[in-house]
Amino acid sequence: MIVSCATSFAILMSIPRLAMPLQSGGRDLLPIAVPRYSRLDEMPIGAVRARGWTHEFLSRQRKGLTGHPEVSGYPYNTGMWVGRIFRPIGHWGETWFPYEQTAYYIEGAIRCAHLLNDDSLTAQVRANFTYAFDHPSVDETLRGDAPVNDWCRAVFGRALMAEYSVTADRKILDVLSRNYLTKPRLYSDTLKCSNIEVLCWLYGRTGNRAFLEMAEESYLKGSLAEHILNPAGHGVCYCEKAMLPAILYIYTGNQEYLDTAPDGLRSLEQKHVLVSGAPSSVEQLSGNAPDCAYEMCNVVALSWTYGYVLMATKEVEWADKIEKVVFNAGLGGITKDFKAHQYYSAVNQAMAAENNSHFNDRSQWGLSAHARMSYRTGHDTECCTGNLHRMFPNYVARMWMHDRESQGVAATLYGPSEVTFQVAGSSHNVTITETTDYPFSEEIVFSVRAKEPVTFSLGLRIPGWCKDASVTLNGTLQNAILKAGTFFSINRTFRDGDQVKLILPMELKLTRWNKDHSGVAIERGPLVYSLPVKARPCKYTYVACTVASDFPSYFLYPDSSWNYALKINELNLMKIAEVSKAEAIGYGWDLDGEPVSIRVPARRVNNWSMKKDEPTPLWPRTLELADEEETLTLVPFGCTLLRMTVFPAVE
Repeated sequence: MIVSCATSFAILMSIPRLAMPLQSGGRDLLPIAVPRYSRLDEMPIGAVRARGWTHEFLSRQRKGLTGHPEVSGYPYNTGMWVGRIFRPIGHWGETWFPYEQTAYYIEGAIRCAHLLNDDSLTAQVRANFTYAFDHPSVDETLRGDAPVNDWCRAVFGRALMAEYSVTADRKILDVLSRNYLTKPRLYSDTLKCSNIEVLCWLYGRTGNRAFLEMAEESYLKGSLAEHILNPAGHGVCYCEKAMLPAILYIYTGNQEYLDTAPDGLRSLEQKHVLVSGAPSSVEQLSGNAPDCAYEMCNVVALSWTYGYVLMATKEVEWADKIEKVVFNAGLGGITKDFKAHQYYSAVNQAMAAENNSHFNDRSQWGLSAHARMSYRTGHDTECCTGNLHRMFPNYVARMWMHDRESQGVAATLYGPSEVTFQVAGSSHNVTITETTDYPFSEEIVFSVRAKEPVTFSLGLRIPGWCKDASVTLNGTLQNAILKAGTFFSINRTFRDGDQVKLILPMELKLTRWNKDHSGVAIERGPLVYSLPVKARPCKYTYVACTVASDFPSYFLYPDSSWNYALKINELNLMKIAEVSKAEAIGYGWDLDGEPVSIRVPARRVNNWSMKKDEPTPLWPRTLELADEEETLTLVPFGCTLLRMTVFPAVE
């Protein structure tokens, strides 16, 4: 039954102050009285550790923009949530914008700090929490002393959720409870509805039904289901809304909620998702033609939303989608040292310069957005610069999950990592180390460390794109069918030194794009492959600061040919395309260091050209082809800065 906010407040007054969560082995246990209907649950952040290239990525992030937010300019060169943020004279935007934008940074930075055990970065970020706790408003809303609205508070609430995952600090529950219940209100509009995520989280950790009732009433009053089932409008707002029914299902078990999120997201994919895994969005959702662009905010928000649907359903397709959007769209929009990024990115971008982003010209602020495709430390609107910091820490934190059905663990997203957990009935921790060069390698090895034999279930995700997966246990091939698109579980008594090896063969796949299906792209496993366009860089400083010289921004101009058609189709792909693998794999995402490449035949399109001040256009309807055939070397999308990914196909 849904009740009003006033009734919810009355319920609050009749419930003990806070029902505190229990702690066991570092894992936050929900109150027994709170039912939970998810099939998978997140581990606390400290339970999962990055290793190998995932650790290197986080280290580069820490040394790059996350450790030096001041190089991104306003509002990241302010105190953020410490004190008030004053907008520079003449700067465009609402007064609440900088609190939303910096809250994104705060969440990403605190997750990165905890994953790296970085005390310095942790202290730097925690100053924002301390100030917010120590400066409540009269009505006890978070930072009511500043122009902070409820959308900003939802984003900041996520950062507090991440911090609580590590510290179990009672004050976080207390402050958030007061924020929502001292002044009860609904959160049903486009932006503020993300508070439903925090409300459900609070219900799960306090047992106070007032939070859940407020969340459900907000969802219904806002008619959010109708919006989710019909993807349109502002891309980031849609991606934020789409997670809400999955979250509500996790805490209510209402099947109608569970159906809404997957149905809406599949509609989004059909209408707007590009080959990179990201939905087109130059603010508004805009189709899936190869000349569309997308925002970094969408990459981060959509991968986060997919994670909730994965937890609610345990359906492998959502994990597959997380890997695709992060490995391709996400990593393809940043410099490999994590010191500059794009606001808009595209699957076909032969140039990323100061004046080739005309997507918003009809808007009043369109002229200021012309450099959004360049790689800069910051941009004219600052949301993507903040959101960027969340992307990979969120990926690492969700690589392992607790399986509620088997009471074991599941490897949900792949990459080198380590997870430590405690099995019910055992007094000792178990650690599983995942050793792999995935997504460049097909082999993943899981090594068990345990002080005593312990029985549990290890779930292995078999991606939907993998047809012939196999698994060995301590060197012995297991006689089992590993069905694509499912989790394969190993239920046994594990001993110290046990080793499980998973092989995920990656076949080439050709996908068709554009309305007439005249465009083709090549995929292999979770990776999309692109022609890297050699860049002629023009370096400049985005903002003056003491370390600015170490953080250049770039206009990138093409210094090699990019206008090709591929001589390939579905029938000859496996015969003609040649996969090449490097003998040694280091940090696979570096430019010119790609460990896997694909060679394909092509011909140059003589009448396909690009104007200096425009985005990369679609190919002409009638192709004028060069006589000479060439061989192109395609590399992983995430290894590129300038690239061509979708090509016209010719016989």
